[in-house]
Amino acid sequence: WYELSAHEIASQLSYLLWGTMPDDILFAAADSGALLEPAEIKSQAIRMIAMPQMQAMLSHFGRLWLDIDNLLSLPKDGASFPAFTESVRASMLEETERFLGHVLLENNGTLTDLLVADYSIMNADLAAYYGVEPSTGSPSDAFTVTDLSGQPYGGILRHGSVTSRHAFPSQSSPIHRGVLVRERLLCQELPPPPPGIVVQIPTLKEGMTTRERFAAHSEQEPCHSCHELIDPIGFGFESFDAVGRHRAMEAGKSVDVNGAIVNSLSSDGTFSGVADLSNLLAESTEVHECFALQWFRYG
Repeated sequence: WYELSAHEIASQLSYLLWGTMPDDILFAAADSGALLEPAEIKSQAIRMIAMPQMQAMLSHFGRLWLDIDNLLSLPKDGASFPAFTESVRASMLEETERFLGHVLLENNGTLTDLLVADYSIMNADLAAYYGVEPSTGSPSDAFTVTDLSGQPYGGILRHGSVTSRHAFPSQSSPIHRGVLVRERLLCQELPPPPPGIVVQIPTLKEGMTTRERFAAHSEQEPCHSCHELIDPIGFGFESFDAVGRHRAMEAGKSVDVNGAIVNSLSSDGTFSGVADLSNLLAESTEVHECFALQWFRYG
């Protein structure tokens, strides 16, 4: 057991929330000893969260939590997805960072709001990429609150940064997307593939959907025991292609977005599509505890 001094508490607060040294107000609270009291720690934390410096740390946390940090250099098939430009990638990343700040810092929102929001923050170019109506009355390069009611986009799991990052260069990936939810929102770490297993992406075949190809590869052991935890979640994302755009059809067939969470602590259930999955996750105590754990790990 080690009891932190007031100045150590000040440093922990400042480097967690701002990524830099304490300011004069925090130093004064440490000098007086007031920062040894829980009420003063809470008061200082609330003050610091409201400061502009918090946005940078929240953006950093979000990129690591959602594993989207390498979006700008992510390999994609340029011949298949010519519209997925460097500018679009940068706008997707900024959308997610601004959305986190808007929900949690400006609106005093919650994890539920992050998951189920029917709006996002985007510029006109990104709105055009998604195929949605941009906000009116703003410059085309300005990031503004964009109403997405009735649209397939919205909460953070439907952001292009997330769905394109967790996909293969030329096709979507139920595996990557299922792992994202299982590990980053349910805090359930998955074991690596058994020794000797050759991990191979199911090849694109004319007339077969991604779901059909991936379902075939995971029906038998030793793959099945792990993939039953992953793929049924990832299949719910199949309405988003490899570069984060919505699709209703694939290989001439309607996309099947029915999915399920199984063998969780308290989040099991069926769903249809990412919006429905997000509602299921938002109602789970397990998910909210995991979000707090992710912040603890980050701190």
